[in-house]
Amino acid sequence: METLRTRDKQFDGSIVPGLPDDLAHLCLAFVPLCHHGRLKVVCKSWHAALSSKILLNIHNRWKKAEEFLCIFRDDPSVAGGEIFDPRNNAWALLPLMPCDLSTYGLSNFYCTRRI
Repeated sequence: METLRTRDKQFDGSIVPGLPDDLAHLCLAFVPLCHHGRLKVVCKSWHAALSSKILLNIHNRWKKAEEFLCIFRDDPSVAGGEIFDPRNNAWALLPLMPCDLSTYGLSNFYCTRRI
């Protein structure tokens, strides 16, 4: 019968016991960045993996664009807007835009509801 001490030695230092570290890094790279802080406290190996450049490189290579919706009720240079993160179902307020939007090729448009 395998003892607890033997199992601890067998998996000592691995990110996910029984899984090669390169595959474990790939799995962790698909976890949304907003959850990394919570996962770093799971264990020392996860903290090290989630803080490593290896994971960041994998994430940058494989990432999908995260989608957000920005809403400005008024001119963005006059009033701040709101941003919605559909993945986390969360809203956040945006500060005033610090410059003329056309400088960076951003458009300023609006929609009105007509009946």
